[in-house]
Amino acid sequence: MMFENRKKQIVKKLNEAIRDGKVDYSIIDHLLKINEFEDIYTTSSCAGRVIVLVDRGGKKYSFFAGKWHDFVNSEEIWSKIIQYSNEKLVWLKQEPFILHIICKKLRDAVKIIRIARDVGFKHSGIISMKKERIVCEINGIDRVEIPVIIDGKIIINKEYLNNLVNYINFKLSRNKTLREEFFKRIFDYLSNKSKS
Repeated sequence: MMFENRKKQIVKKLNEAIRDGKVDYSIIDHLLKINEFEDIYTTSSCAGRVIVLVDRGGKKYSFFAGKWHDFVNSEEIWSKIIQYSNEKLVWLKQEPFILHIICKKLRDAVKIIRIARDVGFKHSGIISMKKERIVCEINGIDRVEIPVIIDGKIIINKEYLNNLVNYINFKLSRNKTLREEFFKRIFDYLSNKSKS
């Protein structure tokens, strides 16, 4: 019963996070659907995002100056860079889809990782194995990470930012395509499994 009780707790927390607007809207339906299946549930997730991060030397002191889960435009990002131009270090990052899936059975975990890798999420794997609990991490491949302010000096110009934003939006688009293909295949697997 350990697995089932933990699943109930986690699904309850997910529903509370959805209610509070803390879950990426584009994957809510997928998360809820995965959690309907027996012997499996989701924990932390991110659909993929773009952030402007003010880096003050550690998680405790750093913060997001801007965060977007959809396509971005260079004007939005430039305004955040200007706003924090007195900071010592500021990053522009595009981060990929990430999802943690907990499985009761090893065969399900192995199949989920195979699906993720077949789709193109090559950095996915089993990251923890305990009694009645196997943690799979599904990790997207599309990532951009570049400093835009160093020692209080903006080190990019608007033309460079325009090109960079076009590239980031391309990666966001590919991230979405691969993410949706992953969900399609995992639902096919889980549906066929539950019928047999």
